[in-house]
Amino acid sequence: MPLTTALYTGLSGLTVNQVALDVIGNNISNVNTYAFKGSRPLFDPEFSQTYNMGSAPGAVYGGSNPYQKGLGAVTSGIQRDFGQGNIKPTKAGDMAIQGDGMFVLDGPQRSYTRNGAFQVNSAEYLVSGDGNYLLGYGVDKNFNVIPGKLQRIQIPKDMVIVQPTSEMQLQGDLNPSGIVATQGTVLQSTAIQMSDGSAVLDTSHLVDLLNASGLQMFNVGDTLTLSADRGGNTAPTQTMVVSDTTSVGDLMNMMAGNMGVNTDPSLPKPGGCGIQDLGNGQYAMVITGNVGAANALKVDSLTSSFSTVGIPSFSQTQAAVGESVETTQSVYDSLGNKVALDLTFVYQSKNAAGGTTWRFFANSPDNSGGSSMVGTGTANFDAKGNFINSTGGTVSINRSGSGALSPLDISLNMDLVQAVSPENSSATSTMTALSQDGYAAGTFDTYSVSGDGMIEAAFSNGQKRTLGQVALATFGNYAGLIDAGNNTFVPGPDSGDATIGTPTNNGAGVIKDGSLETSNVDISTEFVDLITTSAGFSASSRVITTANTLLTDLLSIMR
Repeated sequence: MPLTTALYTGLSGLTVNQVALDVIGNNISNVNTYAFKGSRPLFDPEFSQTYNMGSAPGAVYGGSNPYQKGLGAVTSGIQRDFGQGNIKPTKAGDMAIQGDGMFVLDGPQRSYTRNGAFQVNSAEYLVSGDGNYLLGYGVDKNFNVIPGKLQRIQIPKDMVIVQPTSEMQLQGDLNPSGIVATQGTVLQSTAIQMSDGSAVLDTSHLVDLLNASGLQMFNVGDTLTLSADRGGNTAPTQTMVVSDTTSVGDLMNMMAGNMGVNTDPSLPKPGGCGIQDLGNGQYAMVITGNVGAANALKVDSLTSSFSTVGIPSFSQTQAAVGESVETTQSVYDSLGNKVALDLTFVYQSKNAAGGTTWRFFANSPDNSGGSSMVGTGTANFDAKGNFINSTGGTVSINRSGSGALSPLDISLNMDLVQAVSPENSSATSTMTALSQDGYAAGTFDTYSVSGDGMIEAAFSNGQKRTLGQVALATFGNYAGLIDAGNNTFVPGPDSGDATIGTPTNNGAGVIKDGSLETSNVDISTEFVDLITTSAGFSASSRVITTANTLLTDLLSIMR
């Protein structure tokens, strides 16, 4: 019956418009779902009933067209739109993809998503909201990305980074027009004498010393405290406990070591300690510093914890002279502890060809072992003031007892130092520690992601480290992907295989840090489609109602 056909035709209209309502409803429901991709239904006419195929035109008859009647509509497909959504700034750690590509997830199965709302789980891995791991490329022990091997990306928030200093870059202008250094400071004590009238020697015991008035100055258990400076820089306070065997030489060596006096006999003019005979059975302790004005020594005080008798005081009997310059820089040991390093350059000599040689003295108040002297060497320059080479260019700081690796060896780079006479004849030498490659311990602060997917951690000490690189997958046909739920997709028969690489390569887009991609659903379009679909559904139902009325009228003829 033709009217029965009309019923089924109207029913097909209800069916396809119901599918359309389902698709529109899903789109509208996910209008605020990050990275959601909307869909649209596609309809085709159902096959037609053919009554006549038509005929071709002839000499007499003009021909006729086919005589066919449609039997309704069918859903030919539901097409997903993988077009770009808007990029919305959100919070640190979020990622959006601008352009093609999908994040790669590892879970019960490998899946893909455009939703970059990742978080760090308790095991410090980046995971999606439903717990799938984000995959990318890891780094080696030197924080270099290891390409080609996908792995779960970890954000080690408990990481602490530290680097001991291994090299220091110096920059300076040394003045070869200055005075060649010929002498160092000479410090002489007040008069001392032995209680038995014998000569005072280096090996003489402190407890046997008398002052000029014949009073004993030192007792067993006395704590001696030295306050001194070198080159105008205050040396760390030094103490020494007197025993019955503590000698005069022990006291002078403690003082010289505290002030950084280099007593190496191989030096052209080494510093040293000695005893001077003042006559009449009286003597004086003498400490000679290294040459150069910047090596000037001064004893501010030498005190005792118990003795009420004035112990020896020291005064300068000769001043240090010679062109020199000093610079101080903080370096770091293996634990990130700050260590002071003082460098003094002294004009040592001028050669026949016009070049100059400068000697440097390295001191550190943080050096273990009693002496602050940690190295010495020379820097040689040609007649034009250009740096040629150096000797003793590595200083070694003793860190025993600090818990850090010992020694702390530091190479001095002097390529940027020159020895050229300044235009201003009164100008003095300058020297600065331009840089050093160590830094204090730093704890994890935050991380960020660059456009090419590099994940970089920032630490409290200002350092940064690469933790990995985000991977992106591209497909030949994104519409062929199968929705696996939770805003994830898996490859389908017509999607093609995933091509996995890094952002900005092989057609993949760029990463936008601190942002998320919004849904690409256009709510106004969905509302218009909702209106037209509702009208189509109502119209199809009217066809069924009309056909039913006609059938009722037809059946009433039999009454």
